[in-house]
Amino acid sequence: MPAPTRFGAGGSTKPLAWSEQHNLDNSSARQSSKKLQYTDGRSFKMRGFEQLTKRFKVAGVVLLLLITGLGTKASAQSLNPIPWPTPAAIPAPTPVQPARENNEPTGFDITGFIQYASLDATPGLGNKDDNPTPTPANPPLPAQCKITGGWIELNNNLIRVPQSTVVIYPNTLLTWEETFELNPNTHQTDPIFQSGLAMSDTVRFPGTYQGHVQGNIVNGQYIAGLVFIYQDPANFTQGYIEKFDYAHGIMYVNGMRVQINDPPITFTVPNPDGTPLLDGGGNPVVLTKGRYSAGQSADPRFAVDQNNPTVNSQTGYPMCIPSVSPYADGGDGSAGASILLLNPEALQDPQCPEKNRPRDPTTGSILIPQFTMNQAGDPPTVENPIPQDPFVEMPF
Repeated sequence: MPAPTRFGAGGSTKPLAWSEQHNLDNSSARQSSKKLQYTDGRSFKMRGFEQLTKRFKVAGVVLLLLITGLGTKASAQSLNPIPWPTPAAIPAPTPVQPARENNEPTGFDITGFIQYASLDATPGLGNKDDNPTPTPANPPLPAQCKITGGWIELNNNLIRVPQSTVVIYPNTLLTWEETFELNPNTHQTDPIFQSGLAMSDTVRFPGTYQGHVQGNIVNGQYIAGLVFIYQDPANFTQGYIEKFDYAHGIMYVNGMRVQINDPPITFTVPNPDGTPLLDGGGNPVVLTKGRYSAGQSADPRFAVDQNNPTVNSQTGYPMCIPSVSPYADGGDGSAGASILLLNPEALQDPQCPEKNRPRDPTTGSILIPQFTMNQAGDPPTVENPIPQDPFVEMPF
């Protein structure tokens, strides 16, 4: 953490001679300024605006220093400090509520860090360890576990989450029970079920998570209607892709690891007409991988939407990271994009082929940043010697 800026608490540290000369200079400047007030044509408002602008500049510098200090504190806070204390009482104490005509409820809209989150004991957490892949014939137990409600605390406001509440994550819709069930660190034998997202949790994911709850205050109790959960929604980064870790669905941007939260799924590869793609033996081609990568997910609650192109280019075309290296030497892509370095198409990821990222036809080594993808089945041309497949994603 950078050392704090220190300001002198006593008198001037400058030599007396300098201080006296500085005062003389200031006195002369003030006298000259008084003369200019009546000869330079500026109005009183214009002079006042200039002084105000100078003050704003000074205030802006001070504000910037404050923001810098706060940013340092925020980064330290994100390293999972001592767990936040749990609420003193559940249900929360009844707040003061003014009387309203016809006892109409008052709406609320609260956003803040998730300080506390809990799951009701009844019906309770599903038997995720005993039945990790439930089916209609083998449903999760106890009965009705998916509708379990609970509590959430934001900005010291303890809010009731009713049964059957739907929680809206960036790309998924889950129940409140699934907020705890899908926490990889929560098990059905735990004495206390944790979401891993609250500041009071003892086993937490890195960073802090925000909640946004809209609802009504009924008889003094905050009751949720809509619940949104996300992590650092205002965080962005930008830079060039340097290399890939194909096996883990990771790209490196400015030295940072960026992994697509893309859980593995098993699916039958379709033909353009929707019929199953068949292998050489006439059997459907079945793959187990992510939609946009090899398939990795540290937390499925924050996974991408695998049924819609949520990982896409600026123009909206779905993008992907191949599940295997497309290069003959198994490289990570940092050696260049030359066609001569690529494996034959049969050895590449069929859902993320390199042909969908065309190279300059003259050199074969420069990626073309802007191009029009051909229609399905178009023959090769001089400008496009390797036709693309518009039915699958395009590699980064």
